[in-house]
This record gives sequence, C-alpha cells and structure tokens, in this order.
Amino acid sequence: MFGLLLLFFKKFDAVLKDFADLMVLIREFFTLKAQLDKEIAKQTVDTKGVAIGKLVDLDKLIKLIVKAARKARTWAEEQGNEQLEQLFDVQESDFKIKAHTVVLKKMEPIRDAIFANIKALAGKRVFPETVEAIDLAIAAANASMNAPADANAEKVVATAIIVELVDKLKAILANIDDLLISEYDDTTDANNAMVKEYIHDQNLVDLPTRHTGVQALLKDEGTNGVISGVEMSILALKKVGISDLEGMAEIIRMKPGTNSLVLKHPDYETVELLVHVESGRVLEIEVVMKRK
Repeated sequence: MFGLLLLFFKKFDAVLKDFADLMVLIREFFTLKAQLDKEIAKQTVDTKGVAIGKLVDLDKLIKLIVKAARKARTWAEEQGNEQLEQLFDVQESDFKIKAHTVVLKKMEPIRDAIFANIKALAGKRVFPETVEAIDLAIAAANASMNAPADANAEKVVATAIIVELVDKLKAILANIDDLLISEYDDTTDANNAMVKEYIHDQNLVDLPTRHTGVQALLKDEGTNGVISGVEMSILALKKVGISDLEGMAEIIRMKPGTNSLVLKHPDYETVELLVHVESGRVLEIEVVMKRK
C-alpha cells in the first residue's frame, strides 16, 4: 500500500527537493509509511506459530517432570512412603489435553517434593541440576502461556492503528496533490510527464484488488454487538484472520473451493462452518457467537 508513491518520490527527489513545503509533506509521508509497514507486520503475524511455541514449551516441561518423578517414585516405594509414591506415579498422558494452568498447578507439588528430598534422590540420578532444569522449563511455559492471546490482542490494536495511519497518509497526499500538481503541471514536457506519472500512481492506491477469500462480521448473540479479537482460521490452508474493533475478520488470497472455517474466542463457544469461495470474489458472511 502506497509503495508506488514511495518509489515516485524517490525517483523525482532531485526535481522536488527545492520546493521546501512540499518536501516537508513528503518526509512526513515517508515517516507514516514506515509506521504503517510496522503495523501491517504486526497485523499479519502468524499466531498459529505462537501457539505452537507454547505447546512445545509445555511438552518439554512435561517430559522433564515425568522423567524425574518416575525415578523418585522408586525411591518413595523403597522408603515405604505411599503418599509420595502416589504423588510421583505420573505419566506424560496424565498431563496431555489439559489446560495450561491445570498442568502447571498439578506439577507444583511434584516439583516441591523432589526438591525437598533432593539429597536422598542422588542415588536415583536426580540432582539439584534436575530441579533447576524443571524450574527453567516452568518459567518458559509460564512466559509462553499468554503469548497467543497477546499476539491476537496486538493484531486488534494494529488493525485500528492501520486505519488511522491510512487516513493520515491520504490527508497528506491531498495536500501534496495541491502543491505538486499545481506547481509542475503544464510547465515543461518533463515536469508534465512527472505529474502524469504521479496521478497514475496516486490512482492505483485506491484501485480494487480482485481477491479470493472470506470476510466475516462477528456478533454477540445476546447483545447483537460486534466482537473483536475473534480468531478466524482455515486450518487446511493454515490461514488466520483476527476480527478488528468493528468485528470484521478477513482471510484473502485463498484458492477457490469449499473449506472448513473455525471461529474461536476465549469468551465464546467455538463455531465451525463450511464456506464456499468463488474465484475472484470475497464471500461476506455474518456469524452470531454465543457466550460460554
């Protein structure tokens, strides 16, 4: 977006540089364009990758705690300590398909019991370094616990900022139009050609693009208000969109056909539906979501 105009201003810098007030506007345009690119990068971040990182950290922790606990269980059995033997008698499957917070809560007493008996566990090759590794893994798992939600929230904020920046850029371009076109049109053939190129590039900013995709308006079943922060995904295509402050989520650059669309939000029941997208068209749908 606005890339052609960026190139235009660089191309004709030698011609325009003596027009001081015009150059002030152009420099402001460059600054806002750089900010816009940063916000677009945030808005298009792969939250699926962030979520996968969260699962990797948790899986590493599970393996560490289970490995140490299984060794500690044999020691507890030898000591005739049924309470600790039961505590240490865990498998990786005990922690799978559970909420992140539930897993961490269940691990706390296991970690503490291992630490409390660390000297006695040396013969089972469970050392202070083992507990340190577990503590580091717990810290990593805690740090990544809110990462997907944070990334989605950042997308929502970025979307609002993008709208604001685009409006500012268009306002600056309106002033540039008045100065540049009025100054250089109908002067020399070279300047006349420059103005025509500028007008051409300016018009391309607003040309519609024929995308193939889906656009969804997300609403609350009870209030009929819009919902921001909804993750809309097409898992088969690894495509994700996040609803903005106006409740709109969009996935474009899709291949035409029928796909399963999944809508998720922490406060709402997950919705899954089939959508059929035609080539060169953006399918517009409205989805009502029910609070949990």
